[in-house]
Amino acid sequence: MNGIVGFLENSSGLYLNDTIETLERIHALQDYEIMSSIRRILVKYGMTTQQLRGNVNSQEPYEIKPRNTQDFSTSLLPTSYTRVS
Repeated sequence: MNGIVGFLENSSGLYLNDTIETLERIHALQDYEIMSSIRRILVKYGMTTQQLRGNVNSQEPYEIKPRNTQDFSTSLLPTSYTRVS
């Protein structure tokens, strides 16, 4: 996964607080504000980057799962795929 969700779910996300502190130190203030906002949202909903990472680690290789099944309830696509060698 790419983007901020990928950052939060992979091992880099485990260093979210350090990343935010570093952004402030180097005066990357816009990025600092964005990442601080993301951390506040996680806290508001009781989520941690460790939990997000756990969601990824519990998946099977090449598995695709919709985050909100209501959004995909009429989808004709399967929710998981198996790699064929």
